[in-house]
Amino acid sequence: MSNASTSPATFDPSLVKYRDQMECVVRWAEIGTWEWSRNTRTFKINPEFFAKHAITNLDPNSLTEEEWAQMIDPQDRDRALAQFVDLIAGKHTIYDEIYRLTTGNGTISAHAHGGTVEFTPDGEPLRITGTIQDITTFRAIEEAIIRRDRLLAASNESARILLSAGGNGFDHAVWKVLDLLGHAAEVDRVYIWKNYRGEDGRLYTTQVYEWSLGAEPQQGNELTVGIAFEESIPTWDAILTADRCINSLVRNMPQAEQNQLSPQGIISILVAPIMFENEFWGFIGFDDCHREREWSSPEEGILKTAGMLIASAIVRENTANMLEKERLFFQKTVETSPISIAVVRDAVLLSANNRFLEQSCFKIGDSIFPMFVNADDRKTILETIDAHGIIQDFSLQIYDGGGTIRDTLCTGLQIEYEGHPAVLVWLIDITPIKRTEKELMLARDLAESGTHAKSEFLARMSHEIRTPMNAVLGLAYLCLQTELAPRQHDYLTKIQTAAKNLLGIIDDILDFSKIEAGKMELERIPFNLGEVVREATLVIEHQAKEKGLELIVRLQETDGEFLLGDPLRLRQVLTNLLSNAVKFTEKGAVTITVQAEKVESDCVTQSFCIEDTGIGMTPEQLKGLFQSFTQADGSTTRRFGGTGLGLVITKNLIELMGGSVHVESVSHRGTLFRFRLQFPRLRQMNANDRNALLSKKRVLIVDDDHTALAIIKNIILSFDMRTDVVDSGHAAIEALNNAVKLGDPYHIMLLDWKMPRMDGLETVRRIRTLEEIHSLPQILMVSAYDRSECIRQARGLGLAGFVVKPVTYSAIRDAIFDAFMLRFSPEPADETAHNDGVDHVKGAKILLVEDNKINQMVAAELLKMSAVELTVVDDGQQAVDAVRQQEFSLILMDVQMPVMDGLTATREIRLLDKPGIDKLPIIAMTANAMDADYQRSIEAGMNDHLTKPIDPIKLRLALENWIVRK
Repeated sequence: MSNASTSPATFDPSLVKYRDQMECVVRWAEIGTWEWSRNTRTFKINPEFFAKHAITNLDPNSLTEEEWAQMIDPQDRDRALAQFVDLIAGKHTIYDEIYRLTTGNGTISAHAHGGTVEFTPDGEPLRITGTIQDITTFRAIEEAIIRRDRLLAASNESARILLSAGGNGFDHAVWKVLDLLGHAAEVDRVYIWKNYRGEDGRLYTTQVYEWSLGAEPQQGNELTVGIAFEESIPTWDAILTADRCINSLVRNMPQAEQNQLSPQGIISILVAPIMFENEFWGFIGFDDCHREREWSSPEEGILKTAGMLIASAIVRENTANMLEKERLFFQKTVETSPISIAVVRDAVLLSANNRFLEQSCFKIGDSIFPMFVNADDRKTILETIDAHGIIQDFSLQIYDGGGTIRDTLCTGLQIEYEGHPAVLVWLIDITPIKRTEKELMLARDLAESGTHAKSEFLARMSHEIRTPMNAVLGLAYLCLQTELAPRQHDYLTKIQTAAKNLLGIIDDILDFSKIEAGKMELERIPFNLGEVVREATLVIEHQAKEKGLELIVRLQETDGEFLLGDPLRLRQVLTNLLSNAVKFTEKGAVTITVQAEKVESDCVTQSFCIEDTGIGMTPEQLKGLFQSFTQADGSTTRRFGGTGLGLVITKNLIELMGGSVHVESVSHRGTLFRFRLQFPRLRQMNANDRNALLSKKRVLIVDDDHTALAIIKNIILSFDMRTDVVDSGHAAIEALNNAVKLGDPYHIMLLDWKMPRMDGLETVRRIRTLEEIHSLPQILMVSAYDRSECIRQARGLGLAGFVVKPVTYSAIRDAIFDAFMLRFSPEPADETAHNDGVDHVKGAKILLVEDNKINQMVAAELLKMSAVELTVVDDGQQAVDAVRQQEFSLILMDVQMPVMDGLTATREIRLLDKPGIDKLPIIAMTANAMDADYQRSIEAGMNDHLTKPIDPIKLRLALENWIVRK
């Protein structure tokens, strides 16, 4: 303010008041006032300004020009002083300058310094007065707005560049965008990182693009490839996934982040997340490697948006590249496809691959109608595509370019091609397949015919041979139990051995045939491993003694433990291997070692090893060891004999039981066979327990062969069991009834399979239907026929086991004991579960339509067991008339009949004007057993289909299922 005095005559109080008001405004606006005097060459500055800027070492009332100059930032000092000098020199009348001052606490702030000159009458500057204002905040806001505008402009230009980029120039476009953003943001490095999920399930990230200026490039080094978030940048995942930015000085970050960023020279960093389709896709980063810096929220938002633009462009480009690759792939696939492919519109060829053009000899623009062999096919294809838009795998015959008829599968799909509807056509040439199919069908028919003939022959021969063999072995066994002279005993022993050998050959041939046909089935019954091994060695022991060989058995005893498996097949395997070992060993020993290799609570793995000191084999002979009808070589076959099937059967049986066989052999030193099998474990039972279990139990033996009856009876009597014998199924049913009436029912029944009039399986079915027999025995099926076939046919009957003729002591004993153990059942005996439904079948009115008198009798007898009211007619017409006149609960309808067949009769019945006729159950009962026959029955209006010969159980189930309960 001016120092001029005011005379009292001219003193104006209002001026004083105005002065005080101005000083108050200046003080509260934080504007400094200053005055420079020419006389003192010093500045006078209001004390409030010095106090605000913490300047305590200078006097505000006498600040020298040198002191003022030292307060100015060196970068602005010369400019500020030069203008002040010009002002004093009279070159300017106003001082207006912006410069930076160093405050008392060492900070630098921007100030606007202005003033006016007061001159003397002779034109010399007297003093300069003015104001000085801190504009640091205003400058920061201004610079922030400038940076924001610059970033917005760069972001907008980036969007334009990315939208027009693509193909080979895309990577350059991304780099150009990063360059724009880097210069606009005034940073040293800009980059894009993309995330991915590793095989370990953790989140990883890798730098995919980078721009740098003034900083060392980092892309491709170990700090920018495959970085695990949780190890290298552990706090970033949570922050960025929450769509928040990381804006920080590196020195203020956790140590893990510092270890990752400091080696890259980064001082301050801004990282913005890139969220794509609500997923944390990656991030964009901005590094400053030369200064500490913080970013504003608007800058964060702009750069985050820029990152999204870049990521969207990258995803779009990757998708476009993938689609282009797929397009090229499919184009090449179509062009080189062996399938004829074409596009047609109104039967005119618009486009086609090479295969179509070569096969048809058509040209683009030709009509394809001439290629159809049958005009009806053309019509069908067009109508189907018009109706459904597609036709698939239509069997079509066409003419090729040479006029030859080709079989094809045609598929047509309605599409849009070049803006108009068209049809995409595929033609698969199946002419060679059709030809091969016919050849294969012929070969199959021949093979099936041969297989059927062979199987029938083998089954017939097996039965015809086994029946007398049963008598031979049985009688021999009985004779050997009597007092005999040594020569007689020797003769009978040799007869028995020869018979067993013959039986073994038959068994080998049958087993081999079943294995070839894939029909070999295994049992799962309880057995004692020690007994199986002893029975196998007992058979071989005599052979070994005759040759002077030592038979060594190393068996780990199991104290009566029972395993679950097929003891007969296991014994067959051991017998085959031991027999071979004895056969090919002239001196020394044959050793069998059986031990538990791995024992668990519910199963055990048993190791079997058969070793001999015989002739051994060469490596060449080992290669053909398991081939059918071969042995070591021709001379061996002549010397030792045999079919050559034993080892083939053995290998297959071991594999069926879940194991594999290993062979080691050295010529002239011996051979070793080793295999492992796993068996489920059962509870243990000692011999006394078994004997007590069987003692005094009642047994019924049923067999039409009286010799077999005598053999089986003698064996069972040795178990201290009560035994009765009968020779037919009817007699068995009567005996069971009598035993129940007397209160002493049978516990076990041994029943022969093949018997005249009523076989064993039919006998079981009859027994299951008898309500008066409340306590059924355990039933064992005995047969000289194929055991696998017997098991197959007996499924569902709840049998307790099977015994194969010729029977042996151990086979009978094991089968009876297993039956008492109640462990074995090929399938749950579910037949008795249906007894509850018999009540609602009783009294039902059944119409039986059957033209064959014998079939009528059989069906009628079966139906009478269910206590129904039966009406029988001879043909379909009579059935229609009967239904018209009477009410029935169910109709059993034959199909092939005179006058009117069953299908026609069913249709006629369904058309009758009679309440509830649509709900009347009609069941086909016919010898037509094909799937198509079943379908025809259903289409005619029948409810079910039973094939002849009629299974009584299935018939009873059909009655229970279809007759409505009252």
